[in-house]
Amino acid sequence: SKSEIFENQPIGTLVGLFAGTDPDGDELTYRIKSGSYSSINPSGDLLWIYFGYYDPIEAYTDSSNLPFDLAENGKLTTTRELDYETDPTSYIILVEVMDPYGFEYVEEFTINLLNVVEDLDGDEIEDHYDEDDDGDGFSDEEEISVGTDPRDAESIPNRAPHSLILSNNEVAENQPEGTVVGVLSATDPDEDQLQYSITVLGESPESLNELIASYHDKIFTEQGEEYESGEAKFSDLTLETYNTDSSEWETEEYHYEKTGPSTATLKLNQGAWVAELVFDEHLVAKGEWTETDGTNIWNGFVEIIFQKVDEPHISGAESENTYGSPLFLIDQDGMVRTTTPLDFETDPISVGIIARASDPSGAFIEEHFTIHLTNVVEDFDEDDIEDYYDEDDDGDGFGDEIELELGFDPKNSYNRPELAIAQTLTASLSPNGNYILRGKLLAAGGVQLSNLGFEITGDGFGYNHLLYVDTNVSESSEFSLTLDALTPGETYTYRAYASNIAGYNTGAIRKFTVENSEDWWFGAEELEAGWKSNWFGVFLPQPNGWTYHADLGWAFISPDSDAGIWFWVEGNGWHWTRDGIWPFMWSNTTSDWLYIMKSGGRTFIYDYSTESFISDF
Repeated sequence: SKSEIFENQPIGTLVGLFAGTDPDGDELTYRIKSGSYSSINPSGDLLWIYFGYYDPIEAYTDSSNLPFDLAENGKLTTTRELDYETDPTSYIILVEVMDPYGFEYVEEFTINLLNVVEDLDGDEIEDHYDEDDDGDGFSDEEEISVGTDPRDAESIPNRAPHSLILSNNEVAENQPEGTVVGVLSATDPDEDQLQYSITVLGESPESLNELIASYHDKIFTEQGEEYESGEAKFSDLTLETYNTDSSEWETEEYHYEKTGPSTATLKLNQGAWVAELVFDEHLVAKGEWTETDGTNIWNGFVEIIFQKVDEPHISGAESENTYGSPLFLIDQDGMVRTTTPLDFETDPISVGIIARASDPSGAFIEEHFTIHLTNVVEDFDEDDIEDYYDEDDDGDGFGDEIELELGFDPKNSYNRPELAIAQTLTASLSPNGNYILRGKLLAAGGVQLSNLGFEITGDGFGYNHLLYVDTNVSESSEFSLTLDALTPGETYTYRAYASNIAGYNTGAIRKFTVENSEDWWFGAEELEAGWKSNWFGVFLPQPNGWTYHADLGWAFISPDSDAGIWFWVEGNGWHWTRDGIWPFMWSNTTSDWLYIMKSGGRTFIYDYSTESFISDF
């Protein structure tokens, strides 16, 4: 009754009814006769398919594989859902009709499979040929692999974030720990919350030269500095994605050789594998590799990230692994921060990082950034020499190294070694007649003394001849030096001195005249300007025998032979006294004793002969 059926109909769909004519009016039965049929598939090729209860090549002997079922009453139905794009589109079948007595009739019929246009996304490409049935931008194969519905445009795979940027890549030196360098941000098509992480790379590879490198996670040494290959990625030049299967990464030893300021050659197996590399500014080498076995040649792409040994990778604060960093870290909000104050003169001025933005499903985007450290001109003493290059930052005349060694602040011009201060004291005469030079150390200047002693000028010495004493003298303590064999009657000038790293400093000049043992004042204490002091009081002797006495005024003095002295004072005549008797004195005029005394800053003389004070003495 019908010889056509549309594709995609459910199992058991009625194709048509067979009806035969029996002259005797007997009841007839129908079946598909043993034999074969042919059909034409959508590509136009002729297909032969064997089926039925008997098949000479035994290809289809199971009736359950037949696309049709013919009931005895002549009802032809489908045994499975048919697809125009994958099943034969034309079926030739032999149908047998039989009466109850075994008489039969066989006739050939053609059943045609009709196409139903299926274009879910309306792009005029039938779904069978359309790699993206629902037009959501993801192929059917990709959606099936991740478990989304390839026929539902709202059911899409997770999409990786994109457009990763760093808001700023410069930071000035000397900023405090935790200073924000910049903020990482990326766009996620699925509006997922992103997790940010960074890998801090090494400095510029300019110094790498002639080293033997082992490839992935292997250590190589260059001029005593250890590096490692932190990551290696390979891909075919025809592909856009990296091979990240670590089992396929090479582990053999490579020979690495610099060929220029930013280029190098990496060789494996004596040159069977050669990569020509170009370094960027943060120790990432990229290039093409060539491998040959003498007959065949293969090409590929290589990217190697070199990193110093023990220089950790950095992750966001929410990551499972959060490491410290020599220079930078990143927090959960994507803020890249410093971990310590940075110094333009001593720290790397350009540091590479690999930044990653990941969504909850693990899809990510990576970008390389370079963080630049900018200089801040530091010239503490304003001498137009930056402090890093200035040997004396505070301009106080003392080098930074010396100040640090001695415990001073190299950036405080008031905190420095000072000149030592030595005071010159009056020379004294020892009991055996030797002169003793005396000084006092008022201040050492905050550092160890270099020298301490006296300058002296006079007979037997040169001009300002230096005499040394032990420098182990504490502040406010006296120091001294005994002189002998001085020339009697010679006048000597002297002064104390002290020296340290800050320089040389002297006290005031003093002088003394070496007495003859015959002088009546021999052994008196030397005071300033030639004044002397002994039992007779304070006086200034003159070479002509006259002496100016602090209490008596001018007096002419003549010593006797018994350690006494006669002295003449104008208007009062001669008087005699000696050590142990003074301040009593014998008056030759009154033939009696006088007594000298002081009161209220005035001098009084009592005359025992009159039992009164003399007012005009």
